[in-house]
Amino acid sequence: MKPRCLKCGKDHATRNCHIKERQENPFCINCQDFGHLACYTKCPKFPQPKKGTAFSDPIKRKNFSSKWTKEGISFANVVSGEIPNQIASETENLTANKKEDSSSGFLTQDNNSSDFSQVLELFNTISNLVKKNPKILDLLSKFKTANSDEEKTCLLAEAIMNNI
Repeated sequence: MKPRCLKCGKDHATRNCHIKERQENPFCINCQDFGHLACYTKCPKFPQPKKGTAFSDPIKRKNFSSKWTKEGISFANVVSGEIPNQIASETENLTANKKEDSSSGFLTQDNNSSDFSQVLELFNTISNLVKKNPKILDLLSKFKTANSDEEKTCLLAEAIMNNI
């Protein structure tokens, strides 16, 4: 989109216009008429906002409903893992419903936490092995050069046989 001068209507920015003083009879680039500028709100071609009720009820814009909000459970309780006892039965019902929904491909929070704990346990085990045997890190560079899983398995077996 090319800029048009508000003073003379030519194809250049207003700051680059050769007219530097105030005009007595300015030119409107909207209606192509003299007597006012394009920013004059009473110009017949001045862009008007679309009529409608987009912002008719500001209260409705502020209020929203969410099926995930629960009374009595704060963000701090959820993050710390503590849930008030009075709502425990509702959460049990929700977890039962989530387990039924897991057939649709979503993991439940219980499965996620157990998977996460298993990954952490595996990571700690590998970390302890690397601390005891720093030569294990040499396998990493060999694994990167291996072309197939069979080669990687052979490299691992050789390392175990040689006591790394």
